[in-house]
Amino acid sequence: MSTIQAANISDGTDAVGTEYVINGSAKAWVNFNGTGTVSIRDSLNYSSISDLGVGDYSLSFSSNFSNSVYSSPYGCSSFGILTDGRFLSYTSSGYSTDFRRSNNGDSQDVTDCFMSNFGDLA
Repeated sequence: MSTIQAANISDGTDAVGTEYVINGSAKAWVNFNGTGTVSIRDSLNYSSISDLGVGDYSLSFSSNFSNSVYSSPYGCSSFGILTDGRFLSYTSSGYSTDFRRSNNGDSQDVTDCFMSNFGDLA
């Protein structure tokens, strides 16, 4: 575990500005089951998930982003094994994010999917 100490901050202060905490924090994140009846296990700022087909999901935000230019790092695994996590396609808007999961070019449902979103909320 790391702590912020005055010696670790180059300008000699012992505080971090709120803009770093606010701007650097995920505005949404989700952990969902992507097999069978898809479902959100836990989340922040996600309201629903839709299964659009094999490995194809649409997730809606509770509070919209101000635009479609936000960062969305993600990961997927099946049975505890991290998969290659390639997107066949990915679209985003201020109110939802859609992606299709593939493994070696083939669409694939996966047990565990994780995504976080960084950007400005509307």
